[in-house]
Amino acid sequence: MANLMVGAGLSLSVALSLSIPATAREKPSTPAPLRSLLLQVSARSDVPLSVLTRAYQEVQRIFERIGVAVDWIGCGIDRRGDDANSGTAPLAIVVAVVSHESPALRVIPASIVGAVVRNEQAEETAWVLFDRIERAADRYALDAGLVLGHTMAHEVGHLLLPRGAHGSAGLMRPTWRMEDLRDGVHGQLGFSEGEAAIIRARLVGGSN
Repeated sequence: MANLMVGAGLSLSVALSLSIPATAREKPSTPAPLRSLLLQVSARSDVPLSVLTRAYQEVQRIFERIGVAVDWIGCGIDRRGDDANSGTAPLAIVVAVVSHESPALRVIPASIVGAVVRNEQAEETAWVLFDRIERAADRYALDAGLVLGHTMAHEVGHLLLPRGAHGSAGLMRPTWRMEDLRDGVHGQLGFSEGEAAIIRARLVGGSN
């Protein structure tokens, strides 16, 4: 879940979920291929395409830093790579960008801008509350696409990491401070090394 806390400064909280040394003669092992991520994104027509495009660029950059390719389909954007070389299908994740809150979503505290929602079939979707992101971006002179992209990456992170996991720093902090968002502006807000290792392990070969 992504949570936006406003106090003396802005803070965004993001979390909630409705070897053996080689010898000289040994050859280095070949890393197993990683599956890419396929984000199946839906959004209402009033979410600007320019904002969604910026969000895609941010999500792509965040995951590329840890060696994971991201494809995106939906909302007028179709960015898919060629997975033929890896021989594995991408891991599909559903992301819903909600621009008008339904009565069900209004129960979520106003500071929260995203959450992982599970339906009756136990299918999980990353929900992002665009109205709240847009208001925060306007109030604090932030790029809405940048905040949207980081929030999406955080929620997707929850679907790849152990449930409810949060970091003490970086993208997976439960609350983003203004300093964290400044890091985001400069492309420095991302997963920790430990989080990156877990995500890559999840995407090795055909693992689920």
